[in-house]
Parts: sequence; C-alpha cells; structure tokens
Amino acid sequence: MTTYIASAMGEGSAEKVKQYIRACLVISAVYIASVSALLLSSPGPLIRIFTNEPETVKLTTTLLTIEGFGFVFDIAQIMAVAVLKGIGQEVEGTKFYIFSIFGWGVPIAYLLAFICKFGAVGLYCGITCGFIMMNFLCLRVLKSVDFGSQIAKINERILYLSTTGEELKTIEMRSMKNIEENN
Repeated sequence: MTTYIASAMGEGSAEKVKQYIRACLVISAVYIASVSALLLSSPGPLIRIFTNEPETVKLTTTLLTIEGFGFVFDIAQIMAVAVLKGIGQEVEGTKFYIFSIFGWGVPIAYLLAFICKFGAVGLYCGITCGFIMMNFLCLRVLKSVDFGSQIAKINERILYLSTTGEELKTIEMRSMKNIEENN
C-alpha cells in the first residue's frame, strides 16, 4: 500500500492517493472481519489444533478472544502507518509507534499484568491499548493532511535528491555508489 500511495504522491495525484486509501480501507475491513470472526467464533477449536492441555486451552481461548477484538486496532494501525509513510509522513509514524507501543501500551500492559495481577490477559489488553493510541494519533494526522501541499513537499524533495552534482544526498545514494565502486 505504501508504494502505491507514494507513487501517486510522486505523480502529484491527490485523487489517486485517496483512491488507494479507500482501497486500503476496503481490503483491511475484509481481512479484519474475516480474522476477527474466526478468532471470536472458534478460539477453542483453533488452540486445540496445537494442544489439548486444559489450562493452556482455557488461557489461550481467552487470549484469542481478546485478540479477536484487538485485531481490529492492530491491523488498522499497520494500515494507518503505511498511509503515513506513503504520503511522506514516515517520521511522524515512527514517533507515534514508539510512543504508542513503548510509552503507552507497554506501561499499561505492565500495570495490568503485574500490578493488577491479570497476567497474560493484562499484557494483551495493554498492548491493545497501545494499538488504540496509535490509531488515534495516526488518524489525527491523516485528517489534517493537505494532500496538495504534501505533494508539493515531496516533489521538492524528489527534485533536490535528483539534481546532478558530486554530493550524494542520501544514505541510500552513498550506499549504492559504494557497491558500484566495489564491483
């Protein structure tokens, strides 16, 4: 998805970007609905494929049920970050991920699992809270993006990086030159 959106941004087509985002939403919705339905409707039979140990089946059935709900937020945040990367907002996406998972989700998971004594259930719920925060932050940015000005910024960056000259302007360009020289 990131590649298609980035390509449309490079072409300067805000309409194509929006079409790809809509396609991403449809594909994600179908995938989320399918997997969540499976996890919510059949957690016991799914885990019994791997084990019949009663304590493991009981705990894992609960965890798969939580994942059935949390999966929505997990996949949604993956798609939101893909869109952010595609529109040139990869730095924001990375910052949001670090904060949402490590600054928000992990502390909540720790609190629920070890302080509140919910164990593995607390871990799953805490990380799901991180995914929810990630979605909130990404959607705030996506709602405020002016695709026209973002396209202009990307085109400026492309022009800057593609100008001739001795200076190799990105790490990738320097790496490619080193590989060419060594071959």
